[in-house]
Amino acid sequence: FELSLDGFCALIIGAMGAGKTLGALRTINEALTACRDAVVWDLDPIKGGLSEFGDLMARRARTPEECEEALEEALSYVTARGQLLPTLKMGDRWHATEKHPNLYINIDEFIQLGPRGKELAIKILRTGRQYGIYLLMAGQEATADALGDAIAMIVAYRILMACRFEDIKIAFGPGAGAQGWRADRMKPAVGPVANDAGQAMIMGGLFNRAIRYQFNSYTRDQITGAVPDRIKAGANRMDSDTVLKAGATLTTAGQRGNLAERLDAVAHTDAPLIAALLRAFHAKSREFLPTSEVLLPALADAGVDGVDATALANRLRKHAPGVKADRTDCPEGKYLRGWKRSEVERAAAGLLDPAQTRQDPGMQAA
Repeated sequence: FELSLDGFCALIIGAMGAGKTLGALRTINEALTACRDAVVWDLDPIKGGLSEFGDLMARRARTPEECEEALEEALSYVTARGQLLPTLKMGDRWHATEKHPNLYINIDEFIQLGPRGKELAIKILRTGRQYGIYLLMAGQEATADALGDAIAMIVAYRILMACRFEDIKIAFGPGAGAQGWRADRMKPAVGPVANDAGQAMIMGGLFNRAIRYQFNSYTRDQITGAVPDRIKAGANRMDSDTVLKAGATLTTAGQRGNLAERLDAVAHTDAPLIAALLRAFHAKSREFLPTSEVLLPALADAGVDGVDATALANRLRKHAPGVKADRTDCPEGKYLRGWKRSEVERAAAGLLDPAQTRQDPGMQAA
């Protein structure tokens, strides 16, 4: 069978041995991590998650507290993309591209999240779909206190593997069992006996028939064997527009390179200046560079003339009010005045999106 992964969010329920992690999640993520327009996170509050995918997962969390931090960040991306939609001229919903990918968040054993984590997950379920942020939640039971009837019904796809009859009522709705949706009749694997592991009933989208489907069976070796080539091709990370709008700092070369490239296409007198500064930070691989010793010579080399320390500060503050130079020791000398990369990135974001003034976007890492 085929699933459309654009707009895909899912609730996957199955007893131990039903194949929800090694069958459903592994198959779905084998496809997602092959897409250039998808970023994937791996959250599991009690187990090892989808560790076989390695660094193809842009973020991993292995405790309830780490999962909450990740979901807080994802929720800030929902807000950021709500503000970006008109700027990027996408219309009413997020359209995934290589430069502006969808975000897919796996939460295995979601029932083990703390109250705050469950609250955040529900908020993302309610608001994230329009902005390309989707949850894939897996658990052994669809308990009412963890999810509830109303929440289950807003998930685009409900996937039941071998499970309890009570799970059918919560995930598929009252009366579904009488209509043939009897996932409880499937048997999970027991030891080496596969039984119905990997089989599922799916409701949502075009799936409206009470029949069984079979997920592919990928071994751990098959997954780990594909990881190096996909890493070499380029592991996907969140786009710089979303990260900066959310008030986080960029952390990868891909994000920073994308930001400088976008400035090259902007018809503004300050765009070449800020792009040259960003490339100076990239060339030095440092988070702080002194003004007179490094940044001003870099501007001169890039053909940006007539800029001194005062003019530089004024032109950066024009796009990010509140940014300021700093002093610290560095290889060029003691206690030199200069700029942090994050401050220059704030100015870049302000130039690209002048609709919102960034007074204090925070410094948490993306």
